[in-house]
Parts: sequence; C-alpha cells; structure tokens
Amino acid sequence: MKRTKIVLSTLLATILLATQIIAVGAAPANQDTTPITGEINDVVIDTDTSTVVVTLTNELGEVQTVRISIEDALYLELITDDGSGPVVDFDKITTDVNIDPAIVIPDATDEAQHPVGSALSDFFSDLLGVNYETVMDYHDEGTGFGVIAQALWMTNALEGDSEMFAAILEAKKSKEYGEIITLPDGSVPQNWGQFRKAVMSDQEKSKENLGAIMSGRANDSQGNDGQIEPKNNGKNPDKDKSNNGKSDDKGNGKDKNKDKGKNKDK
Repeated sequence: MKRTKIVLSTLLATILLATQIIAVGAAPANQDTTPITGEINDVVIDTDTSTVVVTLTNELGEVQTVRISIEDALYLELITDDGSGPVVDFDKITTDVNIDPAIVIPDATDEAQHPVGSALSDFFSDLLGVNYETVMDYHDEGTGFGVIAQALWMTNALEGDSEMFAAILEAKKSKEYGEIITLPDGSVPQNWGQFRKAVMSDQEKSKENLGAIMSGRANDSQGNDGQIEPKNNGKNPDKDKSNNGKSDDKGNGKDKNKDKGKNKDK
C-alpha cells in the first residue's frame, strides 16, 4: 500500500513539474518584453483607424512595421497636435525609436493588407501594372512609403506605368536621372529634389504627397471619386485648343476680309 502511494506521489510530482516547465517555456512567446528599436523610415497617421503606423529598420537591417495609438505616438513625440489635429513630425524620420511591444496594436489577421500600401495601390490603380504587391515589394526592400508616394505621383505626371515607377525608384538609388528627364538648359537633374522640381510644379509637390492620400484630401482634389488623371506635364499644351474651331474662324474668317477691305479703300 505504501509503495502504491509513493508511486502515485512520484507520478503526480512528475506531471506537476512537467506542467510548470511547459508553462515557463510558453511564457516568453506571449509576454515578449523586448523593446522594438531601430531607425525610423516612415510615420503615417491612419485616419481610418485613428492609429499611427511606424516603419523602422532594426540593427539587423530588417524592416519592421508596427501600429500604435495616437496617444502613444504623441508620447513618443512621433506626431504633434497643435489643436487642429495630429500631424507627423518629419524631423523624427531617420532618428532612432524605442517602442514598448506592450503598446503595439496587432493587425486583425496576418493576411491583412498594410493600410498605407493598400491606400497607395488603390489611389494609383489607374497606373498600368501598379498594385498592392508592387508597392509592398519596394517597401519590404526598405523604400519608405513617402518616397514610394512621390515616385507614384511623378509616374502619373509623366504618364508612365509600373516600368516608369521602377525606373524612378532606381534613379533615386543610382542618382542617374538623365535617362528619364532633361532640364530646359540641356543638363540633367543631379539629385532627387531637382528631379522632382523638373517633373512637378511647386504647387503639385505641396499638395500631392502621402499625407494628402491618407487624409483623403487628395481624393477631394481630384474631383472624380479619387481616380487620378494623367498629366501631360507641359507637353503639347495647345493640342486641345487647336481643335475647337474658334482660332481658325478668327484667323481666316470675316475679320480678316474686313481688314483687307479697309486697306483697299485707303
């Protein structure tokens, strides 16, 4: 009888010890307290969910994207609020950040699309070959959403497609812009700023940016349910005017004959 009790006691103790070991082993997976650190690539305010999406590159060179609340972003000074609403503090881009994993808001599912990548692909869906996968491939390689948005705006201005989009992003890396555009004096842009200035006007650059797309301002400015219209960027500006018939009437019509009549009388 005593032997049976000893065996049962030993068995219960073994089961209890095994349960504790499993519990201890599982705890780190559910309670990871390692800070998320790295250099900030992008900070985007997602107005649809009232959250902030932070993209950073960690010390291993891996690109990570985390979502946090507006309040936590304000605390980390990634955004500011002057009373008119939260805005991104772009001075924080390329600086280091330390985010407590406890404040990270998980996406609904692993398959959920990135809100910024989805917004960009939807807005520029009229550009041939540009889709969510195209946008996210470049982002996963380390290109910030802000640069991707600028490249897409310029692709639209140049009436390009996914190949033009790829060429623009490649030119930014190589700093070789001459194959895409030439300046009026025959020279070529030497940097990203000169390139953007050559492709887009100052007014376009101020209005056509990532923030405008995420806030919905860009959709309102288009006036056609958010669908963009390609721009000729100064090419053949009088093309449509030459076909309206008015100029020909004035140049070869009654007014011209009247002038001839007056000269003959004189």
